[in-house]
Amino acid sequence: MRDDTIHDFLAKLADRVPAPGGGASAALHAAQAAALLAMVARYTRAGEHAETIARVTAEADALRDRALTLAEDDAAAFTAVTDAYKLPKATDDDKKARSAAIAAATLGAAKPPADLVAAVAEIVALAEELLPIGNRNVISDIAAATEAAIAAATTARVNIEINLGGVKDPDEAAVLLETVARVDDLTARAAAVTLAVRDVIGAPVVTDVLSGKELAAGIRRETRELAEALALTGRRPKLAVVVATDDESSAWYVRSIATAAGKAGIDCDIVDLGADVNADAIRETLARLSADPAVHGLMLQTPLPAGAKLEDLATAIAHEKDVDGANPVSLGRLAAGLPAFAPATAEAVLALLDHHGIALEGRSVAVVGRSNVVGKPAAHLLLDRNATVTICHSRTRDLAAVTSAADVLVAAVGRPGLITAAHVGRGATVIDVGTNPTPEGGLVGDVADVDGRAGAITPVPGGVGPVTTALLLRHTVAAAGDAA
Repeated sequence: MRDDTIHDFLAKLADRVPAPGGGASAALHAAQAAALLAMVARYTRAGEHAETIARVTAEADALRDRALTLAEDDAAAFTAVTDAYKLPKATDDDKKARSAAIAAATLGAAKPPADLVAAVAEIVALAEELLPIGNRNVISDIAAATEAAIAAATTARVNIEINLGGVKDPDEAAVLLETVARVDDLTARAAAVTLAVRDVIGAPVVTDVLSGKELAAGIRRETRELAEALALTGRRPKLAVVVATDDESSAWYVRSIATAAGKAGIDCDIVDLGADVNADAIRETLARLSADPAVHGLMLQTPLPAGAKLEDLATAIAHEKDVDGANPVSLGRLAAGLPAFAPATAEAVLALLDHHGIALEGRSVAVVGRSNVVGKPAAHLLLDRNATVTICHSRTRDLAAVTSAADVLVAAVGRPGLITAAHVGRGATVIDVGTNPTPEGGLVGDVADVDGRAGAITPVPGGVGPVTTALLLRHTVAAAGDAA
């Protein structure tokens, strides 16, 4: 490959031959990334960074050569796979030998892309090191390098995954899976370098909209199928919602739950106690419904009358029916990493991030709001995903300084417009949990206009809300299944 012209290499890549293929293409991306970093280093005045620049240049040159070698290794490994499949299989001994050869060749084919992921990790580290000291006249080439590194890593991941099914050694498979798991973090780091470069050169930020509608529709579809299967066994899932408020936005939300439940094949009883009810009556109602075997899911809608506290009343909800994770037992189990229903809104935050491919491992996340409904449980769920989490609240000093340093910002306070562009880091992902009614009858979130600053944001309405409702219903069906 290294002796081919670009024209000849691309002609081979386009031809109907076993190699070169995706593996060589991935390695070429990595080689280009390393070459670009070496070029930036050579254009950079050494000065006080002379030792660093010399080392980066040498390492980048070595990585370029290593990537080209891996391209050649990949071609040889793929040839070994095709040769193994051509072995005779006339006798049992032939078949046994052929199977062993295929297994060995398949493992061999997974090794070059795995080694390439390791090389990309070194390339990204060099880019991170070069970013603050590289020549500003060619700084865009650092971004070109990290984008090429992303292409190399994600292509290598697919090439590992396609061979994983044929790797018979569980220890070898585990090592390969660990390599696959590294790619999201690598691509996130590389993307952060690109973003930093774009910040330096003043490139505009295009803000993506992270809609929750498609995700919610998929969850509702799965939930309905599960509910119908349970109904065939004579157990129709049932959700009971206790209401003790005349708040209009709460009434709207409860009606939307009932409508969605009906469409999902779930019975939904709205138990309206009125806004003047006392805490004892609410507790008695929750205890009665918790003891009712026909009720599988139970939730208490907020706000509550003066003097009534959710954390106190929720103790009357059996934790196996606590589909919105309000009981302190459920919250404690969640914090301890034990099975429990998470508050649906907090879980919706994670579900949206996953659905839109937002990496969390090793990333910094600021959660604004410390309620037991969203802020605290969302923080626990994020910690479980190896994010570095900071919880902010009304006593946080210099809120903007904290939140603008985060890769992901979760706003869950219930104050319209609290989060402005000054609170958001360039290109950060923003999850707006707020649902604040307007005088005109609409809804707005906690986040003001951050278009052109945030890299992505959930809309209000249409973001967290529909996913929350869908997850609440999925929890109800799961509770009904557990009770069967």
